[in-house]
Amino acid sequence: MWQEIDLGPHIHGRLALPETPRDLLLLAHTGFVTVDQAQEAFLLGQGHALLNCALLDEEEIRYPDAGNNIFRLSERLLQALAHLLRQSELKALPLALCTYDATTPAAIRTATQRDRQVTAIAACGGEIDRAGGEALRFLGQPLLLLHAADDKRTPVAHARAARHLRAPCSLVMLAADEAPLLKQAAWFITLTQAPCLSGKKYPPAAQSDQEN
Repeated sequence: MWQEIDLGPHIHGRLALPETPRDLLLLAHTGFVTVDQAQEAFLLGQGHALLNCALLDEEEIRYPDAGNNIFRLSERLLQALAHLLRQSELKALPLALCTYDATTPAAIRTATQRDRQVTAIAACGGEIDRAGGEALRFLGQPLLLLHAADDKRTPVAHARAARHLRAPCSLVMLAADEAPLLKQAAWFITLTQAPCLSGKKYPPAAQSDQEN
């Protein structure tokens, strides 16, 4: 069951909590990420707390170029993360930023500023080179970069960004019937269960078609 939460001006949030959360998946998109009832039940059953964030309000999202404003999206993500730090039941949970397309480069910039709060980035699509070389170099968290078979921009952007990346990055093509959110969640479980997590040596995502 989703409950509306106040994340501050211009950001809308919906939170779903399992009885005993194991981690927190922050779903970051310009609008709300669609999570059907079956996916919600499965993810909550796995112990994932879900925070669905719409980073643009209804007025802003009407403009076609609104999703290209990486600075604004980064600021909104920082605002959401600041809210989480004030929530005692959530702030200690391992946190994955699950991003989609335009919010992916914004999440990379955000993660470099919140390296103790953000555990990993699990992205579906997005031109990561738009985060900028400095942010890519300073990114310390592991990055999963999913893309559909017909998505050519994401792999090309990854190739441009690869020379800057120092953090482990797995580029993975989704099968036609795969749900991105379930893939992101499964990867994060593997990541957080790894005994070497605290040592910053992370396992690669399964079925990678390219890794950095």
